[in-house]
Amino acid sequence: MSRLRVFAVLFGMMLLGIGELGLRFTLGPPPPAVRVFSALGQKHPQFLEEGSGGWATTYQMVPTVLHEDTYAVVVGGSTVHRGSPGVVTDSEFPAIAGRGLGRPVLNLGAPGLDSHDLLSLVEELTDLPVGAGRPEVIVVYAGHNDFGNARFHARYGSVSSGLSAHLQSRLESLQIYSQLGRLVRPVRGMVRSGGEDDFSGLEQAAWEQVLRHFAKNVERLRHVTERAGIHLTLVTPVSNLFETPRDSACDAVDCPPRVHALALERLSEGKKDEAKTLFMDARDQDRIALRAPTSVAEMFRELAEKHPSVSVVDAVSLMPRHWELDVVADQMFVDPIHLSHAGHAALGALLADHLVGL
Repeated sequence: MSRLRVFAVLFGMMLLGIGELGLRFTLGPPPPAVRVFSALGQKHPQFLEEGSGGWATTYQMVPTVLHEDTYAVVVGGSTVHRGSPGVVTDSEFPAIAGRGLGRPVLNLGAPGLDSHDLLSLVEELTDLPVGAGRPEVIVVYAGHNDFGNARFHARYGSVSSGLSAHLQSRLESLQIYSQLGRLVRPVRGMVRSGGEDDFSGLEQAAWEQVLRHFAKNVERLRHVTERAGIHLTLVTPVSNLFETPRDSACDAVDCPPRVHALALERLSEGKKDEAKTLFMDARDQDRIALRAPTSVAEMFRELAEKHPSVSVVDAVSLMPRHWELDVVADQMFVDPIHLSHAGHAALGALLADHLVGL
């Protein structure tokens, strides 16, 4: 290579580095390099709108009005709102937390919302003028829907594997790549339709990309709330480890249903530590039910350790335990991820105690 070409390459890399630093200073950490369809479809161009009564949600069946004395809001999917049969809004954990705290804690959840949606909603919340319902604390319960929506919306059906997937992972750490990707690429996947789906489980490369994009969205949530002077509280997502994975097409020894069966066997033998590990492995490897894996809770804890503007309600560790095993009791759930009346009461009490300590 000639000296002139070497100089040109080095000069180009220097310009790229300067451009990257400039974008990071201006825009913060990079978002995912793809845009995806919202879980709400295209009905709602924005999550909040101003009316005669003040700012209110556009996407909930009964809009929530943000009051000037709003202290905290909870955002998330159906675990937060309308996902538990027979549990009305007043009995969901945000309302329980508000009563325990003695201050308004509004429920801004809706079925299907994932971290892509929540980031857009939180950006709108942080843009509200002070005194117009802008909260002091934003509580995020997220994790399950990112994996479920990736499957239901077929977002990553053609994700490459091997070397190209690793290369894409490296490129997505750059703001320049992320911004160009969001600018020139079409929206990924499709709008979810009603009824039963016929999709198979997520491929491993797609599952890894979902987790990577989730981490980017969580880091962006940290950035936008910190920039606005709003405290961010992350709730580690809980799931029922006693629910049998639905991967019935798999025959290998390490298939999630077989691992789950082995966990039950070890529990019956009194080998509790081994049983707990196997239950968690069965959940983490399930590519159909798509409960948030262990790494999501670990991600939240690590973020809170690094940033004073972030705190964690560690529901995975603190919710009532199973009578035989050190995991969240199955009585806390009505299905793999949605909370029962008891589950909402327990999580509401945990959130109230946490908010008192902020």
